[in-house]
Amino acid sequence: MLKLFFKKQFLLCSILLLTCYGELFAQVLAEDEQLAAQNAKKYPDDDVIGTKAYHYYSFDKGKNALGDKVVEIQEESEYEFLAMKRYASVTHAEYYNKFIEVNNFKKSVKYGKKYFAVDKSGYDRSVTGDGIFFDDSRVRYFPIRFNQKGEMAKVTVKKTFFDGKYLTKIFFQEDYPTIENIYEFKVPDWITMEFKSMNFKGQEVEATSSKKGSSTIYTFKVKNTAAYKSEYRSIGRSYIEPHVVLQIKSFVIGGETIKGFEKVDDIFAWNNRLYLK
Repeated sequence: MLKLFFKKQFLLCSILLLTCYGELFAQVLAEDEQLAAQNAKKYPDDDVIGTKAYHYYSFDKGKNALGDKVVEIQEESEYEFLAMKRYASVTHAEYYNKFIEVNNFKKSVKYGKKYFAVDKSGYDRSVTGDGIFFDDSRVRYFPIRFNQKGEMAKVTVKKTFFDGKYLTKIFFQEDYPTIENIYEFKVPDWITMEFKSMNFKGQEVEATSSKKGSSTIYTFKVKNTAAYKSEYRSIGRSYIEPHVVLQIKSFVIGGETIKGFEKVDDIFAWNNRLYLK
């Protein structure tokens, strides 16, 4: 009986240590180490690779601070990271402001075949200096450190865009190479929306759509993307990087059809309304 008691206590202590210091006690699987070795040859200049990421976007009806009827967007994302070298590191950041809220932010480390949460808040700071008094842009981020090749970590995120006008484009490249990235949008029938594919040529991007009940599911599956590298005097990302533009043209709430951004004049009219308010 006493032996069983101490065995349970040891197991409890081990779990607590793992939860607090997961990065130090990660147990690497042989297949994870093998995957790291394979990709290290393909991306010799990078330390970490994103093995897979899944992003799910759903749409709902809402109101903005002016009382206008708007489209609200919920994002649920999961990112998985793999160390291709010893003592590797990567930072995952999520930006927000009064129009975008980070509802959930969690980092987990892989021990054996399971993930264990080690941080549910991360760091939070202003994007700009204190002198920029009118800018409320902030960032929450996790520094992720690995001690062994083949170690893995995961970040899960839930965000709310209180007005769909603040989610206009999604870039597929990250600051690290990725094996697979999936973006899924569940668009209800009361929204008229277009997804514009930009710079897809030469990229492994599969775009599909399917009807599901009263919604249409748009899916973009992106494979084997290199890390985004900023170069001196390079042209803007929108001209060279693969991405998708989200254009909400109109939507219906309470029987009323409300215009979105169907043409350039709509954007100017919206900006002018914000200025006058």
